[in-house]
Amino acid sequence: PSTLVAGKFYFGSTKTNLINAVAATVTAGDKVALVAEDCSAFLTAGVKAFVQFRPDAADGCEGADSGIYNFVAA
Repeated sequence: PSTLVAGKFYFGSTKTNLINAVAATVTAGDKVALVAEDCSAFLTAGVKAFVQFRPDAADGCEGADSGIYNFVAA
């Protein structure tokens, strides 16, 4: 089995427009987090947004993308 090394969170205003990438913090090879990032450049308070995690292209877990989740930015 492959161990996750690196990836990014992709944000957008629709499920098909996830164009804003932010590097993820990967720990223990299987946990990802978005640590203290300022996403205000592409998120607006009160507006619905979508996010998906994708392992980097050269990562052994390439293609094991997460589902696409939505939230309302605070």
